[in-house]
Amino acid sequence: MNNGLIRGLLFVFLFSPVSVKAWMCYPTDSPRDIAFFLSGAIGHGNNYVGSIVTIPERKNNSDMTVTCPLLTLRGVSFRSYLTDLPISTEIDNYSYLSINDYLDAAVSVTNASVGTFYPPVKYLRFPVDSQVRFGRSFPVSDNDITVKLRVKRKISNNINVQQMRLFSVYITTTRIDPLLNVIYSVSLGGEIKLPGTCVINAGSTISFNFGDIDAAEFVNTEVGNRPQGVNPQWKSIGIKCSNTEQQALMTMRLEGAKTAGNALVSSNPDLGFVIADERGRPLRPNDPNSVIPFRLGATSAQVKIGAWPVSLTGLKPAAGRFTSHGYIRVDFE
Repeated sequence: MNNGLIRGLLFVFLFSPVSVKAWMCYPTDSPRDIAFFLSGAIGHGNNYVGSIVTIPERKNNSDMTVTCPLLTLRGVSFRSYLTDLPISTEIDNYSYLSINDYLDAAVSVTNASVGTFYPPVKYLRFPVDSQVRFGRSFPVSDNDITVKLRVKRKISNNINVQQMRLFSVYITTTRIDPLLNVIYSVSLGGEIKLPGTCVINAGSTISFNFGDIDAAEFVNTEVGNRPQGVNPQWKSIGIKCSNTEQQALMTMRLEGAKTAGNALVSSNPDLGFVIADERGRPLRPNDPNSVIPFRLGATSAQVKIGAWPVSLTGLKPAAGRFTSHGYIRVDFE
């Protein structure tokens, strides 16, 4: 290859426990994860925006026990149920956490000592217990744990959710103790398989090959723009759906692991690629509001997209092959 040339190619693919146990409550055995699973939770009948589905509650967790420091004042304990996930909305006392673009999840806990409550909560006071005061192990007694799902976007394809922690549970003897020892956790994950699915481009990779480009073409190109000597490439993408409503409104958008503004960053840090709709308007990667709307016919549609390389720095890029990849995603409107 000529040292002054570069080849552009874009692929679009579908505390140590010993040190804290002396003054903090800790699980008598190893911390336990109470896992809930998505399999079978969402189907054709409840796959609509605003649908709320209850996953069967988990009972009989009474064998989990905790030990607190000896001679804890008054024998009182406090519990905290904390999450790292953002709260999406609150409905009927439930705080729904954002799981992904399609689902929220909320949890309720029933304990005989305090009744039913709705995490997240911090330093929830539990009644006096002599077992706590004298450093004996006592049951957690969170016997009924329920998870509710809320559909916030209609699901168009099977989705897989890696098991994720919804809440971590801590027990302390004051409201100022640090929350370090996880007593147990509640997690959610699994696969949702729907009878209606959509296939993009018959499941094949969509490739844009720009051949050899003179590296000097990028020198006087403004950041985010394509060189004057490089033309966009256009392709019509077929989308075929099964078991979906005719004339359904849908959207297409772009996702990518490494992005800069409207561009997918390439293997050459000075260069990227832009994907656009048929009018040449760029799709901003990973932006759920940057979409191409379209309507299905009976079961299928054609959507035109374009692509072109752009300068990310305004500098002359190093000669050699450069590639990037992104993902096309189709959703119900």
